[in-house]
Amino acid sequence: MKDSIRKIYDLVVSWGGVEPQQTQQIMIVLEAADRDTVALARHETLLRKYARARNSLIWSIAGIALTILLGVPGIYFYYRDQIYRERQVATRLQDAERLKDDGHFEGARKLIEISKSIDASSIPVYLAELEIDATEALSRGVISDELLARAELTARESPKSVGLQSNLGQLFFLKGQAQKAVQHMEQAVGLAQQMKSPELLAEASHNLGVLYIDLERGEAALPHISKAADIFCTKKESQEKCSKSLYELARIRFKRGEYPDCLKYLDQARSHLEPGQSSVAPIALLTGECYMASDNLGAAEEALEEARALFRSVANVRGESYSTIVLGQINSRQGDCTYARTLAERSTELARTSGALMTLIQAVGINSEIEQFCKNVREAYILATVAKIAVEKTGNAALIDYARGRAQELASSIPKSDITALDRDAYLRSLELTSAFPE
Repeated sequence: MKDSIRKIYDLVVSWGGVEPQQTQQIMIVLEAADRDTVALARHETLLRKYARARNSLIWSIAGIALTILLGVPGIYFYYRDQIYRERQVATRLQDAERLKDDGHFEGARKLIEISKSIDASSIPVYLAELEIDATEALSRGVISDELLARAELTARESPKSVGLQSNLGQLFFLKGQAQKAVQHMEQAVGLAQQMKSPELLAEASHNLGVLYIDLERGEAALPHISKAADIFCTKKESQEKCSKSLYELARIRFKRGEYPDCLKYLDQARSHLEPGQSSVAPIALLTGECYMASDNLGAAEEALEEARALFRSVANVRGESYSTIVLGQINSRQGDCTYARTLAERSTELARTSGALMTLIQAVGINSEIEQFCKNVREAYILATVAKIAVEKTGNAALIDYARGRAQELASSIPKSDITALDRDAYLRSLELTSAFPE
């Protein structure tokens, strides 16, 4: 009897709050408690009083005394409500993350509100809410000063949050502040190493690697993405994350111009997913771009049609817009400028309804390339100027420099006397296209 009480005491003291890995221990207690429901009902009122003080060591010891008097039902009621709340919150946060990854931010926020109603004091809920807001801002391409300040404040209040440091890195990157972005991402990796958590280390390493890829620093990205893939791909429950890391390894090869290796990693990434799964869409998209860069336009078109259909199946307007405009690019190279322009028009329409400025910039920018390929340099210049005006709303210095350089390059092929009129046309068109987007 004494040994049993000691085990229960150790369990109570070590808990303080219920962690997911303790669920099995909890279930053992629950099964025992189910055999004594009469005693539970008899002492329920008294146990409620002590349940309020479950995080206090003093009341934990008092809980031992109650357990001696009342039996296992004391422990059962002691943690029953807390276990239920944490399970409910964890389930909703997982669903919210899936919706966020598919671009359904409003649905994700509704699940966050439900989670708050279950446990208003849960720190993971508030971190998840900030992550949804940050991801939406990243997809739109416009980072408000209010969101950045809020993220920095939350990071000071939760200095050991690996995910929050990664989010800050992404936000600063889109603001064009590469040094701060790398600093926060590296801090996330350092925190994960201190915690000795392989899962957190894989997440942080993956995010740092993606940042390096976006900064055109593929060599720096390679060890971090490889580390993430090594961890994720050995765990059955992390196959989708394994696929994402393999996808990023393919991106590194794509940017290097190593297209056979890019396709090899994309095949591996696909092998870790179920056929028709929405996560296959970006893999199919990059596969199409890889084939296009290799001048295999037939295979490229097939892969992009698959990507377009998958994005449409989950109502991912941003992904559908981009895959549509790249399809237009392929058709222009095949000499079908009429269909290419139809696809470009469709892509721009999708981008306008997506609420994502970066999606619109991509659509208009590639549309400019289509017109240039179809020998309509004036229209190409107008569209490049529209993209430049839109990019200036993001405040991203690197993107602004690129957009300005492209507009100047096209301007060199047009008589100077015509530039003023074309600029006016571009300005009016940009007002129409970007009117729905915040300054």
